[in-house]
Amino acid sequence: MTITERSVPGPGATKTLTGGQAVVETLARLGVRAAFGIPGVHNLAIYDALVDHPEIQHLVARHEQGAAFMADGYARVTGKTAAVLVTTGPGVLNSLTPLAEAYADSQPVLLIGTVGSSHYLGQYKGTLHEMRDQAALLDLTTAGCWRVREMRDIPAAVAAAYQATRAARRRPAAVEIPIDFLDGTAEFTLPAPVPETPALPPDPGLIDQAAEWLLGATRPLLYAGGGVISADGSAALTALAEALNAPVLTSTMGKGAIDELHPLALGGTWGPSSVPRRGGLHFEVLQRADAALAVGTRFTGMSTGHWALPFPSRLIHVDVDPEEFGRNYRPELAIQADARAALEALLQAVRGRRPASQWSAEELAEYKRRWRDEARAHSPLGLAFVEALRAAIPPDGVLANDQCMLNYWASRFYPVRASRTFLYPIGSATLGFGAPAGYGAKAGRPDLPVVVVAGDGGFLFTVQELASAVQARLAVPVVVLNDGAYGMIKAAQRRRFGERFLAVDLENPDFVRLGEAFGAHATRADSPEALQRAVATALAADRPTLIEVQAQLPPPIW
Repeated sequence: MTITERSVPGPGATKTLTGGQAVVETLARLGVRAAFGIPGVHNLAIYDALVDHPEIQHLVARHEQGAAFMADGYARVTGKTAAVLVTTGPGVLNSLTPLAEAYADSQPVLLIGTVGSSHYLGQYKGTLHEMRDQAALLDLTTAGCWRVREMRDIPAAVAAAYQATRAARRRPAAVEIPIDFLDGTAEFTLPAPVPETPALPPDPGLIDQAAEWLLGATRPLLYAGGGVISADGSAALTALAEALNAPVLTSTMGKGAIDELHPLALGGTWGPSSVPRRGGLHFEVLQRADAALAVGTRFTGMSTGHWALPFPSRLIHVDVDPEEFGRNYRPELAIQADARAALEALLQAVRGRRPASQWSAEELAEYKRRWRDEARAHSPLGLAFVEALRAAIPPDGVLANDQCMLNYWASRFYPVRASRTFLYPIGSATLGFGAPAGYGAKAGRPDLPVVVVAGDGGFLFTVQELASAVQARLAVPVVVLNDGAYGMIKAAQRRRFGERFLAVDLENPDFVRLGEAFGAHATRADSPEALQRAVATALAADRPTLIEVQAQLPPPIW
């Protein structure tokens, strides 16, 4: 993608700068305040421009994958675009997994990558870090890669890619800049600040139709996805649920769209897509529903049990992206709109009118009580660890999750109290996300408590970023569930092949000594009560704390 393929902001000031300074000045003008990355020979001009820049905070990573996961975590808790700075070839390649995750989960991450000197482009002569076409790979994992082929175009390319991250549906984007352009000096026209994309309003006629269906339903139900959170629509969602007397289920990305201790909140619908569900609490609730409003969701396999959840035929789907309509569930009414705008319009349409809903507070409370009782009977320890985390983390605290058995329990039974406080890589379900995402979240919201949950296997994917967190003095407790295995994969091997195991049992380091070697605090917690105390202590520490929990947990019921 070249910069001429999309509109770019109008010009602002004109300055004589190096290309590296032009990148940094443009980012600052656009409102980017955080960058994560690793300096390399090719992008040193950008780093030189950051040395004394007053507005952009930089956190050095130990691997480009960690840097991009940090930017993702930052974006999830702040809603703002974070920059990732990587060098040519290996640096770009190491960032692809986090970019794919950010794309799947609609997060605004802006990667600034380099490429070899402009006069060697396309020749594959064997210059340092040279690849055949790295921009093509970035195109596949982002909303697009803007290739700079004229030095003067650096600000326009950065601004255009930034605009892509702020589109109605947030997505990562990338810029590729030849190294000689970054080192050279020229007169650049810097862009004016980019206004936020206006919220897409819903069609009033469709809102009226949806309101009539929901008011007339005897068992209305709301289903909230990540789009509600990214649109800051939580207050409107809660008010609409109360006006309709409608219980609320959420996708995994939607956890926190409503306070999960609210009487109408029935929790998230996470479940492994490899195990289709045919029963359970959410089945019962959905089978009783005669109308459902789904807002800002893709109905992913992980959140619907491989599309087994029985949504009613009278399904209303609100999404800002029309390509999602009918992809997984066919709605009877589709409304393209910003999630918050649609929820507020629906709230206005139903306000003051009596709904036909027959849900009672007692039956919803009984559903939730029975759900937790079944989980406690299945694994008292699994639920107790989740309850210990919730007791230790303040209501506005952030839980950053890696793929692990404790995370799966949290996805079902950890009550999220506020939006942007439950981070989970549901889109790509990648290992290694949790710890760096938590560090990025803490960098973005140093005022909030941030806790990481990871498994022994997944934590070691990005363990090196503990050094980054220690260097930045990020007081993040990192809870590592050590079950000596890739636990969920071992459970899948057992389910599919019996007791025939290969490559799932792990010989691990001493995690306490490992944490101490990085300069972090480190301890073990041998019970849920000890975990609660350890997390509470770690939240008040002066740097990260690695908390090892040695336990064997089964997968949660679904």
